[in-house]
Amino acid sequence: MQRRAMPWKDRTVVSIREEFVLKALEPNTNFAALCREFGVSRKTGYKWIERYESGGVLALRDLSRRPRTSPLGVSPEVVVDLIAIRNAHPHWGARKLIWALQKSGARSVPSERTVNRVLERAGLVVTRRLRPRPAPDTPKPDARAEKPNALWTADYKGWWRTADQRRCEPLTVRDQFSRFVLAVHVCRSPRIEEALSIFERLFELYGLPERILTDNGAPFVAPSSRFGLTRLSAWWLSLGIEHLRSRRGTPSDNGGHERMHRDMALELEAISAPTFEEQQRACDLWRADFNNCRPHEALGMKTPAQVYKPSATLFVGSKVELLYPERMSLRTVSGSGFIRIHNRMVPLTQALAGYTVAIDPRDSPHEVWFAHRRIAFITFDGPRPVVEVEVPPGVTWNAQHGDTELINHPALETTRPPTKM
Repeated sequence: MQRRAMPWKDRTVVSIREEFVLKALEPNTNFAALCREFGVSRKTGYKWIERYESGGVLALRDLSRRPRTSPLGVSPEVVVDLIAIRNAHPHWGARKLIWALQKSGARSVPSERTVNRVLERAGLVVTRRLRPRPAPDTPKPDARAEKPNALWTADYKGWWRTADQRRCEPLTVRDQFSRFVLAVHVCRSPRIEEALSIFERLFELYGLPERILTDNGAPFVAPSSRFGLTRLSAWWLSLGIEHLRSRRGTPSDNGGHERMHRDMALELEAISAPTFEEQQRACDLWRADFNNCRPHEALGMKTPAQVYKPSATLFVGSKVELLYPERMSLRTVSGSGFIRIHNRMVPLTQALAGYTVAIDPRDSPHEVWFAHRRIAFITFDGPRPVVEVEVPPGVTWNAQHGDTELINHPALETTRPPTKM
């Protein structure tokens, strides 16, 4: 069956230009009128004629608009090096890749935007969808640090299983100022005995920090306790360490630590080890690489190991003698969490079992202090003693002005407002 011809002609840009040139080359042609007919300027018309005379019909095609020179372009060698570094460190951004190029001795280093464009064209960038979160009502804890060991952050990385189906839930501890990862200890669950031994070993190696920031989960906080203390957080207080808590449901309060956990999820959890022991070795290698090989923009592209220094406050042992002003009455908390005052048993918390607390006998209600922190008030007006839990902001002794002056300390935190027993 023969195809019927269309009633109109199939015209292309080249055919239209060819028609223009052929008419323009005819004798006695009004060139200005011809340009108006085809809707082009005389300059463009002369250009088509010149190209036709030099190269024929093929020269009437659109030419490439690519510039002859590109001063800001990236050489193929640099692109290959960038992609090779990115493949070796899949989660490094443009600034770290630029730092690696400079360290390798590259003569020309592209800009950050150019590196991002190279990664996008190579399909090495995955965009993440941000989920909106409601703003919490409580104030954000002060997580600033001006020097190493001013603040440590601690948390448990979400668990995963090794190839032999054993559960791994690493306890991670880092220094906020230097980003130095102090520990990545693979645990089977958040057990307080294991956490105590891990922090004891860290204190022996690196000394004592001024503050530790955690979330509100076990073994750092006891949600069911009126005081919120656990044996771990009570031990920290006895050593003179402030315990900061992030707001509930607000992981951004410990954002740097959560960012580190995201790296662990991509580089450790995604390729879980065959056994529990090999997973710990993989975590140790990752920690060594993070501390010694990975630069940080906030540190001026230095590695954490180049910035971190151990604390000047040495760890002298798990048990320390708590010192209180002479005017205070001292009591030792029983194993069941009680103290005896005026021949009455007053309930506190089992987390303080074996520790000495101090009661200020001057005023009623009587203040109850543990280490540098006021934890409660006790009233003996009724048939039973009433314990009111201290609420934020707490207070702490001012060592510069004697033991009788108290100052507000917003970093101290408790679990609930005063309630009657």
